[in-house]
Amino acid sequence: EELSDFLVVADRQGQVLAANQELLRVLGLPAAKIQGMHVQELLIQGSRQPAAGQKESSERAGSRFDATLRRPEGDDMPVTGRSAFVRLSTGPVVIYSFRDRTDEFRAQRTLEAALSEAQRSGDLRAQFLANMSHEIRTPLNGLLGMVDLLEDSSLTTEQHERVLLLKSSARRLMTLLVDILDFSKIEAGHMAIESITFDLPAKVEQCFKLFEPLAQSKGIDLRFVTRLQHIYVTSDPNRLLQVVSNLMDNALKFTKSGSVVLRVETSTDPDDEDYCHTLIVVQDTGVGIDASALPKLFTPFMQ
Repeated sequence: EELSDFLVVADRQGQVLAANQELLRVLGLPAAKIQGMHVQELLIQGSRQPAAGQKESSERAGSRFDATLRRPEGDDMPVTGRSAFVRLSTGPVVIYSFRDRTDEFRAQRTLEAALSEAQRSGDLRAQFLANMSHEIRTPLNGLLGMVDLLEDSSLTTEQHERVLLLKSSARRLMTLLVDILDFSKIEAGHMAIESITFDLPAKVEQCFKLFEPLAQSKGIDLRFVTRLQHIYVTSDPNRLLQVVSNLMDNALKFTKSGSVVLRVETSTDPDDEDYCHTLIVVQDTGVGIDASALPKLFTPFMQ
């Protein structure tokens, strides 16, 4: 009677012989009322439970099933049930035990609601980022077009350097907007990696040139080093340039004086001549990274 489980003792045909006080309390029924009922009358129609009269070998081993207790007063109760065949001195009986799963189901519904809300918030955030990046790119493209026209006009040397710095800054802002758009694509599950054949050294040098005005304004020696000419690879050039741009940006950001070198090398795969290993290195004379900070290298919002 002190068990937290609800217990029912029934005969081989499923007729209830006795029930513990905990089950009587939950159902709100007196012992005399429940005796003689069929076990399936205690359960909601459609609940999964073993049929009465199953083989003794199965009953002796016991079986687990999910069900819902029918409560005349109050909400019905989800339970996990077990049945076991037992031979008593008075004859064979089937003992059913039920454990309340209300709290478990309530917690599951709460979790599902929280996950649904998180998904909805994530979708809204991704949509906002996508809309924002598109809205900003339109006037920024106009700005870049005007900068190109200004660059081709008659300018003094100092004015030309300022225009180059403006152009470089605008292109870096455009790159940032592309990154934001990519973030929204990743959240929406629409991120795609392209496979395009392109000239690797030429593409990396194109990225390198975007940082020349910034390096000149800081008095930093910026160099592009490669012995390769017209090496064609198949990859995603935009993702590659994103990585190189981030490395270059950090190198120039943390280098007060000295140099920043971008180097590109390749080597043929000894096992397959159709493939090559590519090494892209950004070296600088900046402050570097303290050994104690290395574990935080890929931690968000840490530098």
